[in-house]
Amino acid sequence: MGELADRLERLTVRETSPDGQIAATRDRNQVTLRFHEGAYRSYTESALAGQLGDLARSVRAGCQRGYYEVIGDVTGQPVSAGEVERELDGRERRFYEAQRALRVETSSVNGWITVETEGLDQWRVRIRDGALRALSEEQFISEGVAALGRLLTAYHDRDRELRDEFFDLKLPEGSKLPDENGLPGGTEPAAGSEEGGRDGRFWY
Repeated sequence: MGELADRLERLTVRETSPDGQIAATRDRNQVTLRFHEGAYRSYTESALAGQLGDLARSVRAGCQRGYYEVIGDVTGQPVSAGEVERELDGRERRFYEAQRALRVETSSVNGWITVETEGLDQWRVRIRDGALRALSEEQFISEGVAALGRLLTAYHDRDRELRDEFFDLKLPEGSKLPDENGLPGGTEPAAGSEEGGRDGRFWY
């Protein structure tokens, strides 16, 4: 594995919710959640859903930021997401715009939590009424992270189809696209309650 791929593989992102009560860590394609002591039982379903949606956006932004920082460190040429976007034209720009417009929605296995994204930049979380009474903190985290894993899997499937549509890659069903650094795309569910994903240049 080259230096760039190795650095990206080891990239860790840590973010907290706007109220400071929930911490998320994205490490080696796994996402974990942790509530500060006593915080879980202090929320209503709607308030917690809002905090988690904002936290998802922060993790996404942190991943992009870290990605381009690593690119700049390794190549010696600082670059930002905005600069990359401005350089796109023609088919690449149309693909990027279609990618950002991808809408995906999935729910946890037991239906307590629903997660929706548009292009991995916009996030919305819905929590079914009664979930916080019915689920322990550990059960809720397991449901939430599993819902995220299912969403990322569905997103990457749609993204694969979109790339095939724009670039005529003729990919076999279930194949995973490499990104421009040779890193495999797709998601890698981890054992237990931790799941995560990667999306090439614009990975989660």
